[in-house]
Amino acid sequence: MSLLIAINETFCQCKIYDREIVNALYTVVVSFQGIGFIATTVYWAGNMVNKDTIVNKNNKFLVGWREVAALPDLGINGIHVKIDTGARSSCLHTFKIEEFTRDGEDWVKFWIHPIHNNTDVEQVCEAKVADKRVVRNSGGDEQLRYFIVSTIDFNGQQWPIEISLTSRDNMAFRMLLGRTAMHERIIVDPEASYLIKTQG
Repeated sequence: MSLLIAINETFCQCKIYDREIVNALYTVVVSFQGIGFIATTVYWAGNMVNKDTIVNKNNKFLVGWREVAALPDLGINGIHVKIDTGARSSCLHTFKIEEFTRDGEDWVKFWIHPIHNNTDVEQVCEAKVADKRVVRNSGGDEQLRYFIVSTIDFNGQQWPIEISLTSRDNMAFRMLLGRTAMHERIIVDPEASYLIKTQG
């Protein structure tokens, strides 16, 4: 095991945390004096990963599979979000949508339930329509959805994302964050939850 420890220390001292390297398998063959066998120990190098280093690499930060985020452009201070790497686009639960025109452009007014597991509290939001297109949901059904662009905020980490508006009343989370919104921003720990500290 001393050889394995030496390898680990060398990688840490040299600050080698490249994901292509740390995801490789290390096979350590240890020979014991006077014993006629070889012990082979296989280690996932992921066990050596310094999470703080990964979070800071390329300005990405670590999130769990569920988090609380804000949508300040919509006046939403906190909403529970499922981080879904299996979904391409992001979506927000709306139970009512009305289209209207403002300054010659298409806008939507929509109603949401911002509080987790609460359908009594309602909030009305407005946003300019960025697009309307057909989306296939997780059940395989195609839906024509409105798309808007809004800033997402994870405790100060902010950037604009595209969001489709759809009914998610039968889902546990009011919002789903898809891959396109995570690109070059987020690393997901699927075993963790609520890693982002909320403001206040």
